[in-house]
Amino acid sequence: RFLNASNADFPALSSLLNTMADIDTPFTDVQMPFPKVPQDVQMDVGVTVNHMGLRLQTFQLQKRGSDARGVIYLCHGYAAHSQFEWFLPPSPGEVHQVYEGSLLSRLVDEGFLVLFLDHQSHGRSEGARGLRAYFENYEDLAREASDYLREVVSASSGLMNLPVFVAGLSMGGCTATLMALRSPSMYRGMVLMAPMLSLDLVQEENIACCIKNRHLAPFAGLVSSASPTLPIAAAAINEHDPNAQKELDDDPLTYTNPVRARVAEQFLTTTLSLTGGRLREVTVPFLTMHSVKDTFTDPQGSQALYDMANVEDKTYLKVGAGCDIDRDMWHALATERGCDAVLDEVLAWLRNRM
Repeated sequence: RFLNASNADFPALSSLLNTMADIDTPFTDVQMPFPKVPQDVQMDVGVTVNHMGLRLQTFQLQKRGSDARGVIYLCHGYAAHSQFEWFLPPSPGEVHQVYEGSLLSRLVDEGFLVLFLDHQSHGRSEGARGLRAYFENYEDLAREASDYLREVVSASSGLMNLPVFVAGLSMGGCTATLMALRSPSMYRGMVLMAPMLSLDLVQEENIACCIKNRHLAPFAGLVSSASPTLPIAAAAINEHDPNAQKELDDDPLTYTNPVRARVAEQFLTTTLSLTGGRLREVTVPFLTMHSVKDTFTDPQGSQALYDMANVEDKTYLKVGAGCDIDRDMWHALATERGCDAVLDEVLAWLRNRM
């Protein structure tokens, strides 16, 4: 009943929830300079229009004057944006804007054309209903990313025969997985960092007092239908590295309020679908990595992918003291302290499959 309810079924509740949602601050354009890259790197910043008519900020990076040896598409995480996810902070706690030493610099030096965009309602892109960190259907994110990647590759004959990879962090790891499920023949491989494939741990986050996310899960369909933009679900706080949390909180393009009802419902249904069977349809070779201390996304999701995927070329590396990658990290494996060891593994895996 609740999962299939519409707001017409509960008019009084719908009115109350919409009033609460109106308290939320709408999406507004925030001016933030683009990060700088070295002179021997070409960074093209542009705009693409997705299938919903939303203008999305796009990025392309490659070594200037060199032909690409491969193409890789990067998917950022929820409430973040491309600059935050793939550039480094100059010092702990500061805005992410440093190219040197980042995953981007490593990929470009390896000869990749690196592509990424800010998903709808994230970063510098337009959003559904004019809101930040909101979307109606999670599959729209995988579609807009896939469409942009195809647009770039098909526009150049020099790219069409190159190996194509997809990578993602957090929500971006789930998006990358959906992209691989949509078009498995397109990708030589997939790299996932702390992918959001299971939300079991997140459901234990406190909303208030003794109320946890899991207490609201049975009502996800009802609230999503009655007031889809209502901020409702609590996200985990990075108590492991307060500076990393400050970087997220202080970035003018990130979103730090509770997850909206429709988004929470979409995350829940998508991850349940994946762990409930769709992961068995994964046929693209992959590397997945997860910190054993991660409370933002459930490490069990990476384990489920490894156990269920229908592919022989698969690797799961655990991150933590004494683990496969011996670094004490929490979630943001591309930018936290210790990320150098993670990036070493990423580049080695890609290099062996070029």
